[in-house]
Amino acid sequence: MSVAEVIRRHRLLVCIGTGGVGKTSLSAAIALVGALAGRKAAVLTIDPARALGRALGIGDLGSDLSPVDDEFLRSAGLAPTGTLSAGMLEQSRAWDAFVERHAPTPGAARSILDNGFYRQLSRGFSGSTEYVAVEELCRLHESGRYDLIVLDTPPAAHGLDFVRAPSRIDKLLDPEVIGALLRPPPVASRIWRLLENATGTQTLSEVSSLVSSFERLFEAVRRRSHQSQTLLRSATTAFVLVSGPESEALFGAKSLHASLKTFGIPLRAVVQNRTHPLRATSEGDVNALLDGLAADGIDAASIHWLRSVHADALLTARAEARSWEAFRADLPAEVVCTRVPELDHDVHSISDLAKLAGPLVAG
Repeated sequence: MSVAEVIRRHRLLVCIGTGGVGKTSLSAAIALVGALAGRKAAVLTIDPARALGRALGIGDLGSDLSPVDDEFLRSAGLAPTGTLSAGMLEQSRAWDAFVERHAPTPGAARSILDNGFYRQLSRGFSGSTEYVAVEELCRLHESGRYDLIVLDTPPAAHGLDFVRAPSRIDKLLDPEVIGALLRPPPVASRIWRLLENATGTQTLSEVSSLVSSFERLFEAVRRRSHQSQTLLRSATTAFVLVSGPESEALFGAKSLHASLKTFGIPLRAVVQNRTHPLRATSEGDVNALLDGLAADGIDAASIHWLRSVHADALLTARAEARSWEAFRADLPAEVVCTRVPELDHDVHSISDLAKLAGPLVAG
């Protein structure tokens, strides 16, 4: 089975991986595969790099999904039978939009949005980015505008904060916690006041004001948290693990797979990106080629350098292949595994994305 078959069988694809493995580009390539197969595909990325927007012919990606023009795809020799859209997850904007959607009145929404503590909280507390990513996934899923949604999740080094985030929010909004914030004990209040005097801020009053304004939203947030956890474990959702060929990347991939198992979420596919596979050219053919170059007058030093480059490439390819096979041996048999060769340049065009998509279809 190929990754393209995993794409065909699911509506939501969640791409996870450590940083620096090309997860954002692979997420876009996965969405492209869906669009070429007739799906109404959308990719939501957390990477603010402008190169991806340029590659898709959009320019700077915004928080609203933007369609990729069919003519732009056709100019690259592609023939999509579906559609492709892309957007960038903006953490603070996603929180603001959530408040605006669920606040009982525009005035209530404004009192929250203007609160200084809210502005800090929505941009910085642990798990905030991950929760917003899940919230956006749910929102797009419910909209019905797309039948394939690919989410490029925040990089994860050792665990899946992305999956854990909804339950963290649920615990944060526990009634006892909220009550303590609204009615702090005298000692805690004095500590808050000392901090305010030392920092020149109005932390306690802003926290109390925020919690009071936000109280009517708590149930909506907790309900969304439960919906998110259900959606992530749905049969229509598939987790795709993106790794690199380096030992650190494979170690991180093993850790992420272990985290998925802890949460009871099955892994559907693994894509090892930026690999250096063995070429079909035999050693004899390489020697014959180099001998021909020598006969054409290429100096001995250059020939020696070419031989050493080829030898190093073989060592790298064989080492990567051994590590990959060892990694695959620990995976369940039903997990689809694919390797994508490294391009000789960064992804800058739709043609580059199409090159990444090729191995996903071929398997």
